[in-house]
Amino acid sequence: ARRIKAKADIKTIESALKLYKIDTGTYPTTEQGLEALIRKPDTAPVPKKWRDGGYLEGNAVPKDPWDNPYYYTASSSSGTSSISGNTASGGRDYEITSYGRDGQPGGTGRDADISSTDLSKD
Repeated sequence: ARRIKAKADIKTIESALKLYKIDTGTYPTTEQGLEALIRKPDTAPVPKKWRDGGYLEGNAVPKDPWDNPYYYTASSSSGTSSISGNTASGGRDYEITSYGRDGQPGGTGRDADISSTDLSKD
């Protein structure tokens, strides 16, 4: 049930990221992180347009079902395709990851990571 909840959270965060990109023209950088969805970034690139009230309900980035943070990594090209056509893992502009029950990268079974790049698994 927790893995299902983590996948639902990741999908919600992805929706917020898409709205952010529509408004600002790019996804947040890795440094800006998911906090950019609740507070206007003050580090470059500072978005000219940013939705008052942010992009996630509750004025906080959710924690995963094990009470750990979700990890966000943007592609090095800040939301645009790279020369090779690959961006963050899985050919995306970003990756959102829960490290699962153990809170550590990697793992198998209940401790396996849950990533936005492979939400269809298990």
